[in-house]
Order: sequence, then C-alpha cells, then structure tokens
Amino acid sequence: LLGPVTVVGLIAGMSMTRLREAATPAAAAASDLVVRHSLASAYLAQRLVETIDPARRPAQSGEAYTAGLLHDLGKLVLLHNFPDEAAALYGGTAPEAPESEE
Repeated sequence: LLGPVTVVGLIAGMSMTRLREAATPAAAAASDLVVRHSLASAYLAQRLVETIDPARRPAQSGEAYTAGLLHDLGKLVLLHNFPDEAAALYGGTAPEAPESEE
C-alpha cells in the first residue's frame, strides 16, 4: 500500500511536469533539468534509506522519496514566475543583457 507521504510525492512529481507546458522554451529546458535532478534525488534518497536501515524501509522510504523530489521545489516556482531570469540561473538560455548607455 502507498502511504500518504508517497502519494503526495507522486502528485507533486506529476504536477512538476504540468508546469513545463506553460513555460517559455528556455524555462522549459531548465525545468526539464530541475525535474530530472529532483527525480534522481528522490530515487537516491529512497535507496539510501533502504540501504542504511532496512528495518525502517516501509516507514521512511516514502518520506525520503518525497523529500528528494521536493528539495528544489523553489526552483520550479521561480521558473514559473520569472521564466527567463530563472532559466539563466538553472541551465536554460541566458536572457539578453540590456545595452549600456555610454
């Protein structure tokens, strides 16, 4: 059975992919990188808990997965609200610099 923490993690993961659909191309590329990183972190956090203490596997493996998945949630919020600026920070295309007046 899936616990509530695992269900929250799965729902959050699915929601991350929906944010990408409304993004600019640069923000979508950066969003892909952030989501892939979050999924990898979630998987590794879950495996770490299972490896270190198998007795805690049922109780904490879902929590570890969710923590790994959500640890960069703020980056996705920034990508949604400030797509070009955040894309420049997180691996998308950098916005054009304003021309200086001399």
